[in-house]
Amino acid sequence: MQQHSDEPRVRGVIAPQSFQAGMATVECEPPIGVDLVGFLRRHQPTQAHGRHPLEVSALVADDGHRRVAVVALDLGLVVGSYALHLREIIARAAGCSPDRVLVNCQHTHSAPPPPGLIKMGGLSRDLSPQEQQYWENLVLAAGKAASLAASRLGPARMGTGSSLLDNVSVNRRERIATGEVILGYSPSGPCDRAVSVLRFELDDRVATVVNFACHPTVLGPDTLEASSDYVGPLRTAVREWTGGECMFLQGCAGNVVPLNSVWDVPGYEITVGRAVALEALRASAQAHPAPRRLDRTEYRSAVPMARYRWVDDGEFESNVDSAEQEIELRLENLPSIDEVRALRADLQKQVAQLRSSGAGPEKWNSIDLHALWAKQIEEQIANGSVKRALRRRVQVIRINQAAIVGLPGEPFNEIGTVIKNSSRAPFTMVCGYTNEALGYVPTSDEYPFGGYEVSLSHRHYGYAAPLARGADHVLQDTARNLLDRLFPAKAGAIA
Repeated sequence: MQQHSDEPRVRGVIAPQSFQAGMATVECEPPIGVDLVGFLRRHQPTQAHGRHPLEVSALVADDGHRRVAVVALDLGLVVGSYALHLREIIARAAGCSPDRVLVNCQHTHSAPPPPGLIKMGGLSRDLSPQEQQYWENLVLAAGKAASLAASRLGPARMGTGSSLLDNVSVNRRERIATGEVILGYSPSGPCDRAVSVLRFELDDRVATVVNFACHPTVLGPDTLEASSDYVGPLRTAVREWTGGECMFLQGCAGNVVPLNSVWDVPGYEITVGRAVALEALRASAQAHPAPRRLDRTEYRSAVPMARYRWVDDGEFESNVDSAEQEIELRLENLPSIDEVRALRADLQKQVAQLRSSGAGPEKWNSIDLHALWAKQIEEQIANGSVKRALRRRVQVIRINQAAIVGLPGEPFNEIGTVIKNSSRAPFTMVCGYTNEALGYVPTSDEYPFGGYEVSLSHRHYGYAAPLARGADHVLQDTARNLLDRLFPAKAGAIA
């Protein structure tokens, strides 16, 4: 069982020459004038190029028999046929099959809106030609990053490390005096503070993978530039310190935000990014690329004395693999067509009244989006196409003695903690926002308290109703089964 202490915990591997790894990064900046997703009150398009460019990073690993690719995107999310197409392009470029590709979105709220969803940003509900072109360019950038990473494959040694970071992230489900839950600050709520690292030692450089669970929402809706938020400064700091590549994988951040969030002006995202980077470097610096033991020798002196040294203690097998499983998650409490029709009429009336009174888009834009959602669901109920369940995939990538678990959607951080603590792998990272978006996945015990994630967020994903209680257990059980398949014997956990 992985348990966290305030000291970095390290386990490493020294793999035979058959193990190879390569990493590459490609920038993919949107043009000025596109809308940004993440805050409905932000109705203006971008007005400047961002201080922290949007990137695509790719890691390719190969054990001589199997190959996997892990790709990180500076995006909010990807959905539907676009997500499937993206995996296919990456697979072709990396030289593996699509089921051996893991795509993780870091979930910045300062990136262009994705195709396939109601557009949650700007005043238009359709993607502009510029925005459509950006998503085409992104596919090319992802393929290029994967191809570059594959071309850089070379003998590698891998170490792993994890440390805890205080005073940067916080559970956001604040319970106010009325008993309601708002998006705020809940310091007593569960919060996964682990900063986990994979460190690849290549011939002439180091490549680092950082995993941390926290919404990239340091920047708020008044910042009118595309940005990777705190993730960009994090990567920059790690690259400057190590002299090598760095990629970021978002954890289970559904209910976790920066302690200081939604700033009106840029700047503080650098502070947050550097804080996470320093903790990642702390863990990485002790990520020795081999299992170790303390060796004791007698040491002659004027007094009895023993001298201790860390020494390498064997090696782990080179083993690269992947497994995934389809899951079905039910929606609960679907509304009737009369309920949706009445809601649509009421919302449209509110928008009309606000606009006639001279109120700005920041007042009515979010209501207008909910009215559009109600209209779409009304049509789906009428023609019989409304969804009552969602199908997605859970994925696990194995790289030697490390597991990278990929969950769809925005899982609450407790889900990731349960998976890590029950994993057979000596070292486990858990990522949300993987492959295809799903929506929020709350823990079952949070349903009675309601709040945005439980009761309202499904509208932003275009679903008629929230996920049924128990979706957290489906994710946890499926991930555990896949981990057991890739790690059939209980290996030594990180000390």
